[in-house]
Amino acid sequence: MNFGVLLSLAVIVTLIFSITAFLYVQGQPKEEIRRMEPVMDVKNLKDMRIELERVRKVMWIGPHADDEVYVAGLLHYASLKGKDCIIVAYRAGGERRKLNLMSAELLGCNYTYLSSYPGRSVKEKIRSLLTSESPDLILTFHPETGFRMSEAHAKVGELVTGVISSGNYSIKLFYILNKDPTLEKLLGGADRSKQTHYLDLNLIVGNESLFEVKIADICVYSKAIPAAKAICEDAGGMQDRMLRYEFYEEYTPSDS
Repeated sequence: MNFGVLLSLAVIVTLIFSITAFLYVQGQPKEEIRRMEPVMDVKNLKDMRIELERVRKVMWIGPHADDEVYVAGLLHYASLKGKDCIIVAYRAGGERRKLNLMSAELLGCNYTYLSSYPGRSVKEKIRSLLTSESPDLILTFHPETGFRMSEAHAKVGELVTGVISSGNYSIKLFYILNKDPTLEKLLGGADRSKQTHYLDLNLIVGNESLFEVKIADICVYSKAIPAAKAICEDAGGMQDRMLRYEFYEEYTPSDS
């Protein structure tokens, strides 16, 4: 085969590669920021989108079969980026499970229940869950304040933290933090721990902002939960006052 033929083949291969790369980029969801009030200074915080670049599977663990609304923006963003996304609650009955499926479909995740995993205690069930699903990144509640001073939220955060800190896991752990005065007033509490990361819910991915998706997910539970109904119906212009960010604190072993 002469040099001219080899050169032609090389040009053709390069062209095919360039076209394939272009089509791949074009097929990815477009991202842009549509800035809405209120705005917070996040320049000293890390962007959770960067954390997601290095993971394959993201998992949310909460006690109640609706708690995923607190991290709906991040879960939806992760699913759009091709990450496996799992929502874990302890258990749910028939009607609530129907809502869970609606929420999971909206966010692009799978829903599962800790009660179905083997183990005599909640901690043993969490170990079984992690062994079975092998997540790279876990989101849960802060083990002291539980987003709204909820004992059940905080207890799950404590148990998840204990399992990860005492086991041989290569899992990054983040706590969702409530830093929103509007939600603090509505829910009766907030987190005092210092945030290390954020997700800007003004981010437009495709045709919707992450904030719009989060509100839609809250609305899934509006007939079952009074606080969700208040947000969904925009009582007193509540949505305009809500912060368009999700704040997280990264767990490090020294935290324990």
